[in-house]
Amino acid sequence: MSVTVIVTPWLIIVRRLVNVAGIVGPTHHYGGLATGNVASYAHRYQTSYPRCAALQSLERMCVLDRLGVRQLIVPPLTIQAPFFSASAMWMANAATVISSQDTFDGRVHLIPANLQSHSHRQQECIPMSQLLQDVFSDEQYFKVCKPLTSPDEGSANHIILGEHHFEAHVFLGVYGGRQSKDAILNGYSDHIIDQDRVVVALQQPDAIAQGVFHNDVIAVGSAGLLVVHEGAYVDQQRVISSLAYCYESQYNEPLTVITVTHEQLTIAEAVNSYLFNSQLLYLDGRYVLIAPLAVQQSNSARLLVEGWVSDSACLIDAVEYVDLGQSMNNGGGPACLRLKLLLSEQEWGAISDRFYFDRQKYDFLKGYINQYYPEVLVIDQLKNEFFIAEMTQCVVGLYDWFGLNDLLALSRNA
Repeated sequence: MSVTVIVTPWLIIVRRLVNVAGIVGPTHHYGGLATGNVASYAHRYQTSYPRCAALQSLERMCVLDRLGVRQLIVPPLTIQAPFFSASAMWMANAATVISSQDTFDGRVHLIPANLQSHSHRQQECIPMSQLLQDVFSDEQYFKVCKPLTSPDEGSANHIILGEHHFEAHVFLGVYGGRQSKDAILNGYSDHIIDQDRVVVALQQPDAIAQGVFHNDVIAVGSAGLLVVHEGAYVDQQRVISSLAYCYESQYNEPLTVITVTHEQLTIAEAVNSYLFNSQLLYLDGRYVLIAPLAVQQSNSARLLVEGWVSDSACLIDAVEYVDLGQSMNNGGGPACLRLKLLLSEQEWGAISDRFYFDRQKYDFLKGYINQYYPEVLVIDQLKNEFFIAEMTQCVVGLYDWFGLNDLLALSRNA
């Protein structure tokens, strides 16, 4: 279990890792609309399997639950054209989250992503903002902010380090491709107290051209460890040196950096395997990697991970492989499927337990998905009015179960 402890003259505040996961919608499909996303383009118009996609995502939550990670779970968005776009399940793009120990007002700030780079994703911003406001409704502890005006893709372009220390965090923000520099700079300057703990980097254009459309396709970090490909950033030596300096200045200990070379893993294979889109968890002093099966199926990526785990000098202690084939076909690995927060007990308790992931919710959702989700979806079915009506009722049932009927009505009128 990941814990951050904040010490003040009066009290100790313990913060624990919380992941927010979205239920995959019943019309999960491959529209091939995501320019620059190699997997999305490669699988466009192919047959998809919504039931399998939702169950795979649910099983990933079970892995995290077994490891002791707290999770919140939310229903699929009610968006149209394309109906229930599969992309809304990638909660890493839902918002940028800044923990309460880092903000001006001592509240958790959530900045909904505007997703301006693609028209089919822009429509997610309003319903996602409404959903976040419902989940994080207690204004004593949370502030759901207005979206930024410059192109912003959410937490997929931010790495937060130092979650295992008493002090506030160190931030790496990356722009280029879909993410604008203004969104990175304004997101930090508007919300974070200390800009000395912020390093900003430009994604390497060559990496973007090969399918690195977000930073989480080429780098991953948590607590005191950063794993990054050598071809990730422009002027990468300066970026890593600046980040290491910030980290050591803040915590009085060195940042551990694992740099993956082109010889070890090409950028093309990094994109194909989604190694860097693994979740890197810091749990009770151990680092655990939650990796997609594609890593295990890639000789280069698998050898890297096996080397890390077997090397006593390396911080990564274990790897858990998860099958997310349906999401991976659309360009989303384990890290895409969650929004990462660090919450105190008071902040956690301020959230309705309707959204807490537990065994009871797992059992209900597994049964619901098996009963109402289509096993197979051919993209032309999205033109069928009867099919759309049936899938609408499927989502209505989920909102009813979560007690979100008012939010459903608001989304329909938006």
